Amino acid sequence: MLLTKIEAIGRSNLLNDKELSKFAAILPIIEPILKEASLPDDFKFLSIYTKYQTSQDSESGVFWAISKNETESLDLRISEKIDERKHLVRATYAAIKKIGLDQQTTSNWTKTLYLQLADKETVSRLSAQWHESNIILDSPKYDALIEFLAFKSYIEAQFIRIRNQEHTMVYRYKSGSDKTLGELSEKLGIDIHELIHDNQWLLAGSVPPSYSVFLYIPLSKYYEIKELENSEGLNSEMGLGFPVLTLNDKLSRGLGGTFYTINGLPGIQAEMGDKFINLAYKSKIPHKKFLEYNDMQPIDNINIGQVYYLKEKKGKANIPFHIAKHDETLWEISQQYAIKLKKLLDLNRLNAITKLQPGQLIWMRDKRPKDEAIQYIPLNNKEPEEIKVELLATKRNTYTFSASTDNAPVATETVYVIPVKKEELTSTSKIEEIAVSSEAAITKKKFLVHSVEQGDTIASISRKYDVTIKQLVTLNNLTSSVIEVGDKMIVKRN
Repeated sequence: MLLTKIEAIGRSNLLNDKELSKFAAILPIIEPILKEASLPDDFKFLSIYTKYQTSQDSESGVFWAISKNETESLDLRISEKIDERKHLVRATYAAIKKIGLDQQTTSNWTKTLYLQLADKETVSRLSAQWHESNIILDSPKYDALIEFLAFKSYIEAQFIRIRNQEHTMVYRYKSGSDKTLGELSEKLGIDIHELIHDNQWLLAGSVPPSYSVFLYIPLSKYYEIKELENSEGLNSEMGLGFPVLTLNDKLSRGLGGTFYTINGLPGIQAEMGDKFINLAYKSKIPHKKFLEYNDMQPIDNINIGQVYYLKEKKGKANIPFHIAKHDETLWEISQQYAIKLKKLLDLNRLNAITKLQPGQLIWMRDKRPKDEAIQYIPLNNKEPEEIKVELLATKRNTYTFSASTDNAPVATETVYVIPVKKEELTSTSKIEEIAVSSEAAITKKKFLVHSVEQGDTIASISRKYDVTIKQLVTLNNLTSSVIEVGDKMIVKRN
């Protein structure tokens, strides 16, 4: 019976290679979410299963067969602009909630699976006849379960066939807020029709904040898209240009795989279906060494598109600081800059791998001073309000400015937002006093201007004037950790 249904699926035109490839490409996004929720791996096939069910009238683009009347109980939104049933990640979390509630009722994963495929009355009646260790599918009433098992078996067999043919992936792009799919298409160089098809959850308008956009791309485009994503937002330039990648076919051992030189070290790119064992095999290195070089454990997921190291990473990065982005991990930072994860923890005086906060300043070369607290740099996607600065008087090397704006910044205890263009600070004196007054700040605040010299870094300047790096970044509107000799930097005097 099962074999007959598998053959029937194969004869149908419902599962072409393109759809198979796209399903295979979304699995690396679904699998870690299910794993974190302790759901059996086989449940992942439910995410698109009803798309191919001729017995049910399923709506195109909906994941996990979630109906409209279930959305409220699963905390999913449907409006004129969005339908979260069609958003891969949000629908998956909703499905986990639904499946989890069923599992609490049944305490049996097979019954829970069957509940996703048949009505509760049928499942309850038939499951009463099941033995503890096995189930005999000897009734036409089990057709729904048999059809699913046939679908799963067919897909798994096809994955083996297409694994070596496809060099594509689905990229979860998290920096699309306030942009239309048309704007993203132009920015990222992706066909607008493909972008619309792969993001049917967005019905109209621009991408709402905190929503991911899904991109079906060639593996070769992975780091290009990642670089464009990193370029979004204030302070984003601090991580641009890393990792440094060069395609390097000379590293190939004739066993398949795409090899790169990454940050000066040999690396291999993960493709569809890759596990750490076969990446090590293709590279002809022991799998334990592969895990060691990449600070991984055997249970860790392999990310399609990621280039993994084939030699030991370094003890420090080529830049002094990195500003953590939303949902970024220490491991991702260690891979981006080829710095050992243990060393990264040591530089930042962290005893364990913890969740990073957006804007958290990560030390990459020097050790964070013991008496200096962890600092956070404000992150946003908008440039600060421009403040018009009018020169009122000059005397010796002292300047007095008046700042006027409809939304004048308000000074806090530790942060003063006073954007002053560098070209307006023309004195050659090493330190100059600036007195700033505005309608928003009656009390005059005293500031110093430091002229950057050879060997200066943001960290050394912050220590010299006893200010935080966060203050320097904010005061000077810095979007990069790179400073040059002759630059003028505003610092707060004690």
